[in-house]
Amino acid sequence: MLKIIKNPDNSIYEEVTRLVNENDGYCPCVHEKNDETKCICKAFREQQTVGECHCGRYCKIE
Repeated sequence: MLKIIKNPDNSIYEEVTRLVNENDGYCPCVHEKNDETKCICKAFREQQTVGECHCGRYCKIE
């Protein structure tokens, strides 16, 4: 099972967190605000592979 962690590059994590906060908690990479785009977005929660989310705020690791 994959584990979600914050991006280990703290500068990226902090910048994207700032953008998420400015966007009322929604992913800054999408234009539509709905339950599926609230950070952590549905697309990333359902991602079955190791790697970063679209905006780079979080990573999935093994």
